Amino acid sequence: MRLVGRDLEQVEVARLLRDYRLVTLVGPGGVGKTALATAVAASAADQFPQGVRFIDLTLVNEPASVAAFMAARLGYSSFEALLGSPSDVPCLVVLDNCEHVIDAAAETVVQLLEACASPTVLATSRSPLNLPGEQVVLIGPLGQDDAVLLFEQRAAEAGADAIRSAESQAVDALCRALDGLPLAVELAAARMRSLSPAEILGRLEVEPLRRPRFRGPSRHRSLRATIEWSYDLLDAPERDVFDRLGVLSGDFTAGAAAAVTGRDVLDELDALVDASLVRADRHGVTTAYRQLEMIRSFAHSRLVDRGLLEETAERNVEFVVSELTTVDNGSWTASALEESVASRDQLLDALRWCISHDSSPERAFVVVGALWDSLHASDVEEVSQVCEAALERWEGQTSASWADAAATVASCRLLRGDLAGAASLCTSVRSSVEPSPRAAHIAARVLGQVTAAQGEFERARGHFREARHAPRFEVEMRLYEAVVIAAMGRRSEALDVVVTTETASEIAELWKSSVRAHLLLPDSPADARMYADVALRRANELGYAACAAVNLHTLAAAELAEGRTHEASVHAVDLLAHVARRGAHFETRAIFDICAAVLRAAGRVAWRRLAAAVAALPRVDLLDVRRDGPADRVQPEPLAVREALLLARAELEAVQQTPHREGSSLSKTAAPGVFRLIGETFEIGYMGRPAQLKPSKGLTDLSRLLAQPGVELHCTELADVGVDQSSAGPLIDPEARRAYESRIRELRSELDEAEADNDIGRVEFLRAEYDAIVEHLAAATGLGGRSRQAGVSNTERARSTVTQRIRSSMRRIAAVHPELGRHLEVSVTTGTYCKYAPERDQQWITS
Repeated sequence: MRLVGRDLEQVEVARLLRDYRLVTLVGPGGVGKTALATAVAASAADQFPQGVRFIDLTLVNEPASVAAFMAARLGYSSFEALLGSPSDVPCLVVLDNCEHVIDAAAETVVQLLEACASPTVLATSRSPLNLPGEQVVLIGPLGQDDAVLLFEQRAAEAGADAIRSAESQAVDALCRALDGLPLAVELAAARMRSLSPAEILGRLEVEPLRRPRFRGPSRHRSLRATIEWSYDLLDAPERDVFDRLGVLSGDFTAGAAAAVTGRDVLDELDALVDASLVRADRHGVTTAYRQLEMIRSFAHSRLVDRGLLEETAERNVEFVVSELTTVDNGSWTASALEESVASRDQLLDALRWCISHDSSPERAFVVVGALWDSLHASDVEEVSQVCEAALERWEGQTSASWADAAATVASCRLLRGDLAGAASLCTSVRSSVEPSPRAAHIAARVLGQVTAAQGEFERARGHFREARHAPRFEVEMRLYEAVVIAAMGRRSEALDVVVTTETASEIAELWKSSVRAHLLLPDSPADARMYADVALRRANELGYAACAAVNLHTLAAAELAEGRTHEASVHAVDLLAHVARRGAHFETRAIFDICAAVLRAAGRVAWRRLAAAVAALPRVDLLDVRRDGPADRVQPEPLAVREALLLARAELEAVQQTPHREGSSLSKTAAPGVFRLIGETFEIGYMGRPAQLKPSKGLTDLSRLLAQPGVELHCTELADVGVDQSSAGPLIDPEARRAYESRIRELRSELDEAEADNDIGRVEFLRAEYDAIVEHLAAATGLGGRSRQAGVSNTERARSTVTQRIRSSMRRIAAVHPELGRHLEVSVTTGTYCKYAPERDQQWITS
């Protein structure tokens, strides 16, 4: 079976296997560690003359048997005989499923690597081996598109009928519910012979997924058995914490975990992370934990079986409400946005519990008010449904907490395109007995957007000015007013307002760049593209979905204005994915409008049908006011939004698949890349995005390779040494070698920090030490990391030195320019001969 959705992981693991002797793939059961290890081993087999050996440790039940079992699988009579093997020919040992004998596996591996020079170990486990020099690669679930592709492929392989377009939404929802876990997706796809995707989705809650007529390991026959495999390895306190975490949706903190368990649980959390039953991600100074949904469902069922669900859920709601504040007049910062995104699922779960269990509305209204922030970065539809349900549950309230909740619901209605419903609720908020300042300002903000969409620009300016009295909204409302001024035909005045608006937070600066790009678009699409590109990248890093959509729209329009239809179609497809994922239908008109314009420029007649759908939608998005486009000249019967979305995606993908013909509007040769030393700076550029780096020998090597694509350069030529020279260079003892290797790892980390801080002096100092150690270590070690003997050819030393510095430079490039980093990773080979061989022609401006 072809491996789906692991291209980047395969490249990364293959790279690590070239440079390190122990690489461990870590992830939960069913995530595809074994499949990835198998694929990597097959592709890297030519690097290991002694071949690839697979060792499946699930066949071993006793830790004491691990060493003997490994030796037997490698062809030795005992582990001692294996350790005494004189072979120095490289081989790859794939050590699969280490988790249930983790300590014994780790001890065996460390002895093997210390005693034998030949093997490289690729291990798979639900927790790391925690050995010196181990390179851990975390394997997460598949992305949504890859999960859908896997489902479709496995369903076809199982003999199911082709998935119809009408079933695509159910398939999408099913893969999302399965968290993109490959095993879960494959088990679901195997059911397609007898059930539809919608039926499989409906039965997930009542029937475990089991692979029909499958004779493999029991842990792969059922998703529940896969989870139980890890659960049974926990001790009693760890199992108790695992069960209680079943009430926590999405990301949660250690504080939330302590609240639902009633005690400090850091040790148990560490154990659960090591067992891959909980994921941990560092966000700044905070660690966010998470259980994958299928794992959480297992924990939740355990909690129900123990009769502890209500007690634990109440603890969670009390903790959530105690952490909230309904009044926040400070600036909206990147950290505040990040916190709102992270807390969304917890807030929604707490709100659902309150609606079904509380007699008083106070806790629910506090939570609804707090959900306003999440509307900018999450699925609007789900938040809207639950918040509306809270207002319906306690209808007729007029308290301050009701006003805060009603202001959130009014914003939801606006985002769904319900202008009348939003305006009506805002009027009720403003006339309530005691609306909080926050509720009054949000109501003014919503009314400004409603009246602007209706073309009442002076009234809109009044509402925006009213909302400006809240410091939190001041910058945003000035920018909204600038958009309205531009819609009134005074674009120069509007730009002056944007340029002179002072910002005090990164979020405000993002909106300023976004609005500036939007206003520059008619007269200067190149400048608009520049501002929008920078804002989009940062919005994506922050998870700021609303801002990302605005800039994707601007980029598509700018590319279209400059005649790059293919590039415009790429941004348009991203926009469609955005609206499908987020459900903010107020953006739909503007998005379909730009999609129709792209299709028209590409000569696709379907643009008229899409334009008809645009004309039938309300004009709600503030950046869509009085915008003229192909949507104003329509005749066909309008499509429903879902049908229009499917049509637009299919047509735009067809545009991208159309070959670029000479002389056509779609024909654009790739712009030359830049990779050259200018003064004291290396300038790099690729796909229209520039960056700068401090010089290094590795960057100079890369520049020489890029200048001669397809040409093999001998490592001694790059290292400026003679092929036939010999060396009586110094030998190095094992202890000194380990110290050198440890210092190299430390220097890499310190270099990353110094470059991130733009500390040029420290970078230069650290790089000089790094280069000196690498070259000295290369002088004392040879192929496969073996200790060098005196008199060895300089070729081997040059090979090691050049490989180290080129790979180090590629990591530096990837940190500041990920697209170029990925391109070089798949195009550059190192070793005795080094070569740049891109899949497609790419010209470079080099030194």
